[in-house]
Amino acid sequence: MRSYDSGANKSSGRVEGIVSPVRGLNKESPLAGLSQQYAITLDNWICQPDGIVTRQGAANHATGFTQAPRTLMTYSAGAVAQMFAAA
Repeated sequence: MRSYDSGANKSSGRVEGIVSPVRGLNKESPLAGLSQQYAITLDNWICQPDGIVTRQGAANHATGFTQAPRTLMTYSAGAVAQMFAAA
């Protein structure tokens, strides 16, 4: 995210606003002319019409491998859904 200068003196205790990149990620336009409504990077952020929210995180599905898994497989049949990892 980029902030804009509100003209306030930093020692006065005023808060500076931050423009939310509600138009999403833009990696094609030159940075010099890029509107503040676009983001230049979005790490763990999701754009919403009125702002941005953080990604909710991740969960461990398989742990305790002696070697790093090289294959991930999914299996689903009816109401059963499972994920397998193989080293």
